[in-house]
Amino acid sequence: MSYDLHVWTALRPELGTLLSPDASWRREAQAFCLPGKGWQVSVTDPDQVEAEDVPDDVAGSLPGIRFLTGITVEPIDAPKSAFAAARKAAKAIAKQAHGAIHDPQEDSVVTLAGLKRYLPQARPERFAAIGMSWWFVTGPLSAPHGLEHLVDLLEELLPEALPRRYGLFEPPQHRLADEGMAHFRKFLELNRSEIVVWYPSRPVLDVVVEVMEAATTPRSSFRCSRIEVAVEKAALAQPGWQAGLQTFWRRASTLVRPFYGEVRTIGGLIRGGATHASDISTEFGPTCNSFWRGIPRDPGHACVLGPEYLAAWPAFRARCATVDDLGFLSSERWGEPTTVVDLVGPVPDEIAQRHTPRWTEHPSGGLRVNWNREYPAVWPFGERPPPDPEW
Repeated sequence: MSYDLHVWTALRPELGTLLSPDASWRREAQAFCLPGKGWQVSVTDPDQVEAEDVPDDVAGSLPGIRFLTGITVEPIDAPKSAFAAARKAAKAIAKQAHGAIHDPQEDSVVTLAGLKRYLPQARPERFAAIGMSWWFVTGPLSAPHGLEHLVDLLEELLPEALPRRYGLFEPPQHRLADEGMAHFRKFLELNRSEIVVWYPSRPVLDVVVEVMEAATTPRSSFRCSRIEVAVEKAALAQPGWQAGLQTFWRRASTLVRPFYGEVRTIGGLIRGGATHASDISTEFGPTCNSFWRGIPRDPGHACVLGPEYLAAWPAFRARCATVDDLGFLSSERWGEPTTVVDLVGPVPDEIAQRHTPRWTEHPSGGLRVNWNREYPAVWPFGERPPPDPEW
């Protein structure tokens, strides 16, 4: 029998750098070995793992866990010095590669002192966010108590998105630390069609949950349900956050099952209040909240399409990864300017927004956003509504 330790890390550990300087460690095949009198400690080369293979208690400890390094002490009755050497190696690997140590025998997960999911940085007066958004009509979240699955996912992969405070107006009257998760889950379910005021923790800036019945009659504007999560773009520079957010986006997409979802950079945000503020110089997404008027002509860094739109965009369908009737396409690194259009070309005109909204002069003076009022030619939600009245 043996004693095992698992070191789960966001970065690939450099075992040669860590272990080679100590002449006691020997390189053997795909492992480093520390031999003793009748015992041995082995450190295997790191394996890249799928996000779904990371244990839940490990995934929540640090973002973007992608590598597993195994450490084995043989035999189980090896001297204390062998176990000390194994733990020393585990700590060195976790420190270098930003990871956590899982002891299967004790069923415990340890994160080293000083390693945090996110280290807050001083924000400039203006900064950018990565906005993840999903629009949907039906699906798991529309079912009674369906939002509990979203809360579960936030707890597992993005706990910073859970609210410190929440309520229906400013300032939010409920504190999660006082009320507890059971109260928050019930509150969110009872107010699923409202815009809950939700103060997350850095680097998460905003969470919007709005689940409603879509109005699809020709006499009504089309509105649908939506989920939005915004995270400080600067977090992408910290270990694990790029991979962690991409994993969250894919998992959230399969949970929400949207007809459309996107990831885009929102620049020009201003420091202010509990999270941030905006003005005329702040960028905004081309879709006006829950008022769906077609696929944006610039879908951002990543896009997910449901079956409602996949067949209508052949170039996207040819390049995307398909999972459970959802098509996924993403640039490799969201912090860079590459977009979905760069990967597959323009959005077909028959499913695209009629124009990209921007600030314009109002006839009565001042400025307004010229949101889309017309619907595209291809409308997969029943009879196409007429143009909306002037807003």
